[in-house]
Amino acid sequence: MKKAKKEVESPIENNGVKGDVSGSAIVRKATYTIEYIVRENGTTLNRKADGFNPFELLGLLDLTRGEIIAQMQGKIKPDIIKREVAGE
Repeated sequence: MKKAKKEVESPIENNGVKGDVSGSAIVRKATYTIEYIVRENGTTLNRKADGFNPFELLGLLDLTRGEIIAQMQGKIKPDIIKREVAGE
């Protein structure tokens, strides 16, 4: 008999806060951008951290790595926080 898979919540969903946070005031905003460009003569990888200190960035990337592995293993479903379609 197969065991039922246990649904695991995303550890970064609403930053650990339960309930609706959409009406909350933004106290701090930080971004980390990765841009991967493939050209005929080579590839370019650009990264930009805006507002993160090194320890925060390492923690965020480690958390994200764990979530990606859990998604690949089928333990959690990816959360879509915001999706933008770039110009075509």
